[in-house]
Amino acid sequence: RGMKFIYLLLILLQVWKTKQQQKLCFQSTTIDFFNTTYVCNCDNTASAEEFAKKSQSNIVFEQFDDDPTTDPANTTCFGYSVKTWQCTMKTSADSYKCTLLGSCQPIWDSQTGELYTKGILESCEQACCTKKSVGNFEYSLVNSDGPTEGLNCINRCIY
Repeated sequence: RGMKFIYLLLILLQVWKTKQQQKLCFQSTTIDFFNTTYVCNCDNTASAEEFAKKSQSNIVFEQFDDDPTTDPANTTCFGYSVKTWQCTMKTSADSYKCTLLGSCQPIWDSQTGELYTKGILESCEQACCTKKSVGNFEYSLVNSDGPTEGLNCINRCIY
C-alpha cells in the first residue's frame, strides 16, 4: 500500500514537472522577451530594418506562432516557419541592412532567450529562385521583397 502511494506520487511529480517545463516557452517574461527582441509584426524589409535598429537584432521574424509539438521536456522552443530576415549593422551609420531569408523556423532557448541561429538558418526555405523558366522564356530575380500585395502571389519575388 505504501509503495503504491510512492509510485503514484512519483507519477504525479513527473506530470507536474513536464507541465512546468512545457510552460517555460510561454511564460510571459520569456515570450515577451522573445517577441520584443525578435518579432517585428511587419511584412517588408524596410520595416524589418527599422525593427532591427530598435531591437539590435541580427535575425528578425515577421511573427511568432508557437509550434505545439515542442517537446515539453526540452527548454528549446520552436515556432512555425515564418518570413525571416537576417540583419547586419551598417558600418557608416546607426542603421541595419536586412536580407530576406525566406520562411524559417524560430528556435530559441527559453531560459536564456538566445536564438539557435544555426538551426534557424538550416530550417529556411529559400523564398526566391535566382532564375525561373516559363515556357521558352527565362527570367532573373530582380527583387526578393517586391510589392506583390493584392496580386495573389505565393511570395514577394519579382523577376
